[in-house]
Amino acid sequence: MRHPPTSINMAASPKKQAEDADDSSTVAGGIAEAVNLPTSELRRDLNVRTLIGFGFSLSSSWLALSLSSIIAIAQGGTVTLLYGTLVVALPYVCTGLTLAELISVYPTAGGQYHFTSILAPPGWANGLSYISGTSALFSWFAVYAGTLLIIANILFAMVIQYDLSFVPQPWHYFLIYQVINVLTTIYNVYLVKKSLKIYDISWFLSAAGCLIIPIVCLTRAEQKQSNEAVWTAFTNNTGWNDGICFLTGLITPSFAFGGLDATMHLVEETIHPKKAVSKALCYAIGLGITTAFLFTVAMAYCIDDIDAILSTPTGMPIYQLWINAMGSVDAATVFMVLILIISLVVSIATAQTASRLTWALGRDNAFYGSSYLAKVHKQLGVPVRALVANTVIVGVFGFLYLASTTAFNSFLGVAAQLLQFSFAFPAALLIWRRRSTAFLPHNRFFRLPHPVGYACHFIAVAWSVVIMIFYMFPVALPVTSSSMNYAAVVVAIGSVILGLNWIFHARKHFDGPVIEMQE
Repeated sequence: MRHPPTSINMAASPKKQAEDADDSSTVAGGIAEAVNLPTSELRRDLNVRTLIGFGFSLSSSWLALSLSSIIAIAQGGTVTLLYGTLVVALPYVCTGLTLAELISVYPTAGGQYHFTSILAPPGWANGLSYISGTSALFSWFAVYAGTLLIIANILFAMVIQYDLSFVPQPWHYFLIYQVINVLTTIYNVYLVKKSLKIYDISWFLSAAGCLIIPIVCLTRAEQKQSNEAVWTAFTNNTGWNDGICFLTGLITPSFAFGGLDATMHLVEETIHPKKAVSKALCYAIGLGITTAFLFTVAMAYCIDDIDAILSTPTGMPIYQLWINAMGSVDAATVFMVLILIISLVVSIATAQTASRLTWALGRDNAFYGSSYLAKVHKQLGVPVRALVANTVIVGVFGFLYLASTTAFNSFLGVAAQLLQFSFAFPAALLIWRRRSTAFLPHNRFFRLPHPVGYACHFIAVAWSVVIMIFYMFPVALPVTSSSMNYAAVVVAIGSVILGLNWIFHARKHFDGPVIEMQE
């Protein structure tokens, strides 16, 4: 039986290729040795520090939690926000550990869908891999679209605060959404080399904001919530029982911890990828959860009038909370400018990640026009066509906002659902393969003890099932046009489009990493 070597030949200088030899060599042992991963043309210049900054900046969990907190506060109050953060943290840590172990063996930009292709039975590999990959891609489109809208919301919140007579129309948000969409793409095409410094700066700003904002608010706030109000007062006006109310409110922390696979999709641009990406993935998740929880606790104590915060004319409860806590509109606006800057970097990082996944799927011939999407610009060293294609698709999503803001806001739940759904495939297959050393060689860099590994995989799969059910529920009863959850509709439409693509194209042409074994 012959096991062909793994192919990870990056388009880099001889010096860089020598530096990376330890990571691009054949993995010894069983099936892993026979996996033929695709060759990449991307420039390899990312390191552990940059990846941690990238992952932490992209997730900015404390920021995402504060900006989307209205969902959790309206569905259980601070109890849902705080305990929900801890509840959601467990499955995301388990998922992150599962991915870190796999990426330390199979360093490919395809991430979860390539892992699925490798672990699945031959007759099922392409189908399961396609579902995992397209689910991940659709979720990244949703994350990107949500980020663009958040930027528009931040901008108009500040305008409204200083001019209460101004009433922005949906087309105002749509315009800002599209402008940032285009500018983000231009940056990722022509200025992506600057990202090493940009992500470092954003990491610093995010860490500084997470530290300074709570200190200032806690110091300046004249009234603070009691321990009982923060930790035990559960408010439920949704019409659901308390259990469902709590579960549906978990969309907020789930969205905040989304994007944990971001660093994986940059693995083919990383120096020493097997070590660097698995480390960065774990550090970014740990930092994200810690900062998000501590920041949320501090903000929970600063809430003085929850009804006034939820009904703020700016549409940004966190903005009103800061104004109330500090007694200064200008001081709160400084913080808003800070999170605007961070959010702009998040949009850059999100577009970059999504484009790498589109490029990887194009390289595996997943769509019509894959040969077009798989091209990397020789001079710029980036997948320009994948970036442009994503810009157009996410731009089309923006038209949904003009039709229904409620439907568009469903993207938050969709992003969390489909991303975790895509992770569930390799986790479930590792259980089915019994964590065999044929697929997880003993000499891998990141190694979980078997009991811990099994526990992580089971929790990752179970969490996917939970959120695929409860994140489809309407936010309140009785169901109205404003309380309707359109996540099911969004997922159904996406499934039909991707299903048709599978029937007429991918079923015959899509092909992920192959295991080449001969007797």
